[in-house]
Amino acid sequence: MAAFTGQLYYLISWFALVTLVLSLSLESGMLYHASKNDIPASSLLNFSLLWVLAAGVIITAAYGVLSLLMPGVISSVLYLSALVFITGNLLIQ
Repeated sequence: MAAFTGQLYYLISWFALVTLVLSLSLESGMLYHASKNDIPASSLLNFSLLWVLAAGVIITAAYGVLSLLMPGVISSVLYLSALVFITGNLLIQ
């Protein structure tokens, strides 16, 4: 049981790192431009949704490459959990 818990913690840490890299501090830039009213809020929303879609494509491409390099290791459950965790966290930031 402890080995599974350690693997889960390690996996979530990797997901958090990927989320940090893919977010590119998007929320601070959006907050800055929204507070100055430089860019309309609807445009900022559209950009953030487009960025989340792009992050999903990046995750899918990375999954494709990793599944070719390590065919027995990467499963579809891992891909789905990565996609949902990372894009979900990008949306709530």
